[in-house]
Amino acid sequence: MRVLLCDDNRDDIQKVKRILKEIPYIDYVMTCCDGKEAVCIYKNNPIDLIITDIDMPKINGINLVKEISSNMSNRVDVIFMTGYPDYSILSHDCRPIDFLLKPIDKGRLIESVNIANDMMISRSLIRNKKLDEEIFIYKFRKNINMINYENILFFEKVGREIKILTTDGEEIRFYEDFTTLKERVPGYFFVSSSKHIINLKKIYKVSPNTRNSFEISFLNENAKALLDKKLESDFLFRYHKSKY
Repeated sequence: MRVLLCDDNRDDIQKVKRILKEIPYIDYVMTCCDGKEAVCIYKNNPIDLIITDIDMPKINGINLVKEISSNMSNRVDVIFMTGYPDYSILSHDCRPIDFLLKPIDKGRLIESVNIANDMMISRSLIRNKKLDEEIFIYKFRKNINMINYENILFFEKVGREIKILTTDGEEIRFYEDFTTLKERVPGYFFVSSSKHIINLKKIYKVSPNTRNSFEISFLNENAKALLDKKLESDFLFRYHKSKY
């Protein structure tokens, strides 16, 4: 993994860099002190992860990420650092891996970099393997894992994790971007809410839940997912289509 570290506080750069050097799969860490320089470095070097302060001169961290994202075709993951909690909402549109408050907690930083590495490898698996209608492949830490789609009831977005609930009640957790996940599941899976992707072949019943949603039940009685009412027509079409 190739990291670009950007902060106008040189002491903070050195502290974070020392932590990153303890992570064995990081190939190198390039550093800079303002957003304008970071954009230049990114354009001329292969970078997998940007770790950047937000409040910086010339170009702040949020605008740095937006500028890179608008001009580059490749996805880059980002971890924001700041001493100002109010920036959390402003950074949301950049879909960061994490938002770390200074002083940086070492364990939290390492966990966030691990998540970024898992997501990077997952995207690589997707690019290098044709979609398989039978097997779902996912990466967690150092292990590449596989599970038969027929054994999956649904995927659920839980914070920064993706949870798989299986037909035998097992819960599997890993890290992947929810948008990326939606693009690589077979056609008999349906995005039923902002947090759920359900296996249409495994549905037992659909019941009213709230004014805006239904509750989806599966043969495993402890398994429940949500269906947004605005998706009801599309759901019914896809559900009946999956039966044939």
